[in-house]
Amino acid sequence: MRIAWLRRQSRLAASTRAAAALACLLAGAAGWAQDERRVTISPERPAVGSAFVIEVFLPGERAEALEAIEPDILGPARFSGADVRPAPTSGGGPAATIAYRFVAEGAGRIDVLGLIAVSGTRTLSLGSWSIETERLDRGPVSRYGTWSAPASVYEREVFVIEARGPDGSPAACPALAVEGLLLDPIPGRTGAYYAVAPAAGTARLPALRLDDGFGPFELGERPVRTRPLPAEAEGVMAVGGPWRLELSFPGLAGPDSDPGLSSTSLGSGDTLPWELRAAGLGWPGLAGWPRLMIRAEGGERRVAEAVRFSGRGAGRLDCVAGARGAFEATEPGVYVIEPEPYAWFDPASRAVRYASAPAFRVTVTERAAPPWIPPAEVAALAESAASALARRDGRWAAVAAAIRSSGGPDWDAALAEAERGADPAGGALRERAATASLVLLSGSASERDRAAAYAELKRSGRAAFALKGLPEALEALDDTYGNLGAGEDVLPPFGYPGATGAALLSAAAVAAFLRRRAYGRGARRGSALPVSLAVAGAALLAVAALAAAEDARPRFVCLGGVSRNVPSAEAEGSVLAAGRGGRVLEAAGGWLFVEPDGGSAGWLAADDAAVY
Repeated sequence: MRIAWLRRQSRLAASTRAAAALACLLAGAAGWAQDERRVTISPERPAVGSAFVIEVFLPGERAEALEAIEPDILGPARFSGADVRPAPTSGGGPAATIAYRFVAEGAGRIDVLGLIAVSGTRTLSLGSWSIETERLDRGPVSRYGTWSAPASVYEREVFVIEARGPDGSPAACPALAVEGLLLDPIPGRTGAYYAVAPAAGTARLPALRLDDGFGPFELGERPVRTRPLPAEAEGVMAVGGPWRLELSFPGLAGPDSDPGLSSTSLGSGDTLPWELRAAGLGWPGLAGWPRLMIRAEGGERRVAEAVRFSGRGAGRLDCVAGARGAFEATEPGVYVIEPEPYAWFDPASRAVRYASAPAFRVTVTERAAPPWIPPAEVAALAESAASALARRDGRWAAVAAAIRSSGGPDWDAALAEAERGADPAGGALRERAATASLVLLSGSASERDRAAAYAELKRSGRAAFALKGLPEALEALDDTYGNLGAGEDVLPPFGYPGATGAALLSAAAVAAFLRRRAYGRGARRGSALPVSLAVAGAALLAVAALAAAEDARPRFVCLGGVSRNVPSAEAEGSVLAAGRGGRVLEAAGGWLFVEPDGGSAGWLAADDAAVY
């Protein structure tokens, strides 16, 4: 219906402007351009009985969206069909070429009226054209060529079609577009194309009238039947071949990049990029992508996530289909990276064949944590505390001397001197903080001793008045050792806001007393200052009360143990590293029910925790 309407519109337009159009047209015109479109007539003066082509170049149009409409013809000619194909452009944008084919059946003038094409909902008007035939005293065409093509092929099998003249030599023919086939001209071969049928069916090579320089000849229509793949070949990745499968690891360098390498080792957290390529003879885009399987030894297989790609190799029919991805070493263990066999159908033997690549073994080990380096704030705390103690207590003079030695601080010697003169009762706050700092700085201290020292500093940090340098040392330790920043106390020691609040309340009382003496009991002048001091003092006392309540909540530092589901040494659980801490929720019979910061609650033996 739509084509008939377009034809009626074309005839109506042609009848209204026929006189003007025909008067302006030049016989034998070879080209025309409007809005960068080009129209070429070949040959310019066709002989009687020969074919001629009106070829239209349409920049900005996509071939798959175009439909050529049969034009109206005045004169001794008939329309034999049209081909639509993509066309290259200098700018790289989309373009298409429509070749309208005609046969000149007699001498005289031929008028092609209302040449049109349809692109989606748009109608493209391509003008009207006039051609003069060449008067030759020739008889009817009696020369015939042939299409060289197989009678039948399998779907997705690449084959060759070729136009041959009456003497069997290759014959030049216009660009083809055959329904049901994908075509690609063969470079260097006249009239020859690579062809492939994506699906089963029958494709028909068109009837053409050509000229080889000795006169016109005809090519008859030639059917090519496309057979479906055999049942045993259902699901193959490609048709035709041979195909090969290659697994490579671009991330491996040095000796490990050897093609013969079959295993490697990674640390937990490492990533190993990989690339799997299937390469063979086929049509790009019609070959399936290979798959890579990953499995832990003794575990289930899974398909590796990948980004797919495809393209051409060095040759015209060299096809590549591949996938790229990366193996992430998350858990220690032994993993096997194994390409799934790539199935392809061989049309010659009618058999399914497989391309394979060797598996690759990856051993993932737990990456050792780097040695802990005490922060400089802890060293500053130890030095300042030891110096202050040495000025009042001779037992700490040797400790301060070991810290200030000319060759640099000798923390092990300083710790030995501090423990030799230590107070059996534990000593004052500064003495305990200095000893704990030296334990953390000593290279000979065990992880358990280091965690206990850390807990001692946390306990000292809850004193009413913070020791000089202790808040900075604790903040650095929370970031580098204990990782207790989440869930830790957020208010300052209660001593400072409490003392300041009490002082402000006292000042408010004195100010109020002086105001009364100066102005009498009923005077209001000067009452703002006492009230402001009283409000500020009360606020600070409230902060002090909140800080004291916060410090009263028991917390713990793990000395190294196992957090269990129930309070029993036989129960299952998970290891809790030394230095890890959190809240103490309950204590019962030598066990603590604890909730580590950022973790799940569990039972921890009381001997494996330091509570503060």
